[in-house]
Amino acid sequence: MRWQVHTLRFVGEIIASIRKKLGREFILGYRMGCNIPTLKDGIEAALALEKSSADILHVFRGGLAALELRNPDLLKTRAFLAGETPDVPEGFNYNWIVFGASEIKRNVRIPVIAVNDIKTPKRAEEIGRDKILSQV
Repeated sequence: MRWQVHTLRFVGEIIASIRKKLGREFILGYRMGCNIPTLKDGIEAALALEKSSADILHVFRGGLAALELRNPDLLKTRAFLAGETPDVPEGFNYNWIVFGASEIKRNVRIPVIAVNDIKTPKRAEEIGRDKILSQV
């Protein structure tokens, strides 16, 4: 997680600068991969972002998926850049990105937004009903 430490320090400095300029009334969000490069690292990054006063985390899949489609040579570096795909436990009715977001939410107090696998209002209602992204 060495590269992440530097990245998160930089992000923390940006957040601190925005906070100083705009105050607490301004909502600051951060979009992050849940698997950077592992889910454990994603959780550690989320905790650091919460500590640096991010208000909300927008969790998605890390990596270069969109670029890979245009440049297959990027597949060679995908394992490093995209991280490990977390294993979804049996009985969890959503994909690994939503699972990653739910695991991050279990570890932070700030709101977490999940993307992917939520393509209909019914699916969004299911996630809300199942309290996937709320603290239990």
